[in-house]
Amino acid sequence: LPQFMKILTNVNLIKNAQKELVTIGQSFAVLTHDLKNMLEGLEGGGYVVDEGLKDGDLELTGKGWQIVRKNVSEISRVTQNLLYSAKKRKPELQRMKPTDAARRAVELFQEKANVLEIQLNSQLNPTLPQTTMDSPSIVRMLSNLIWNALEACDKNRQKASSSVVVRADFYNKSHYMFEVEDNANGMDESTQENLFKEFFSTKGDSGTGLGLLVVDRIVRNHGGRIEILTKSGVGSLFRTIFRIR
Repeated sequence: LPQFMKILTNVNLIKNAQKELVTIGQSFAVLTHDLKNMLEGLEGGGYVVDEGLKDGDLELTGKGWQIVRKNVSEISRVTQNLLYSAKKRKPELQRMKPTDAARRAVELFQEKANVLEIQLNSQLNPTLPQTTMDSPSIVRMLSNLIWNALEACDKNRQKASSSVVVRADFYNKSHYMFEVEDNANGMDESTQENLFKEFFSTKGDSGTGLGLLVVDRIVRNHGGRIEILTKSGVGSLFRTIFRIR
């Protein structure tokens, strides 16, 4: 019996490894188009920087550097999502305030929001206590939600002003929540049903669907849950809820 159990364990390990390899392969196939565009953006930005330096034009150099930074940031985001989605990892728990994780995520995207002329605001309850969380994972979760909200607003320019609000607050006495709300176009029922399926994206060729897959995995790894409120023409709100531990 022990030998039989050992064989079963080895078979399961092989199956899990095969699944991870398949996921990595699928991910790279889906990401090829995006990565090609990002690398071309890096080359273009580098060219502008070189021209600015050659001509002693600091303004042109600055514009080129912004292009480089933007594409480096996008490559980093996509790569980290790929790594997170392809391999299961045990959360590295530590004591931290939810507001600190939310503040960090907002800081990462403040410049992008400014460039897109989208208001990115935060509403963080200072009375939230410390709790146990995997801080880098929670920041990644919020980063993906903020990125999607900014992209949704950028895609919908019919409104006079676009905004994204990030909140950290009590959900009830024993739970806290994060909210990322945008005033873009909202989602239809079909989109909501497919949001957390592997490689599903509402962005066509310009999206991979990995971001929300990673969000879902992080929430489940923390024993939390996700609520989505959306209304066509009004916007969407993604709420993630966790127990205070």
